[in-house]
Amino acid sequence: MPGWQVDTSSATELSQLPAEARAYVGFVADQVGVPIHLVGVGPGREQFVRFGG
Repeated sequence: MPGWQVDTSSATELSQLPAEARAYVGFVADQVGVPIHLVGVGPGREQFVRFGG
């Protein structure tokens, strides 16, 4: 899968992530058969992006 070479640590919304990152999360969810709701984008507790509803 293609990667991305941009810093995502300040992203707070799904639309702020590169398309490649969004595609990767979708791929992982499909492979494990479990929906992904939160994705960490940094080491802080507040550094996450919400996926789906």
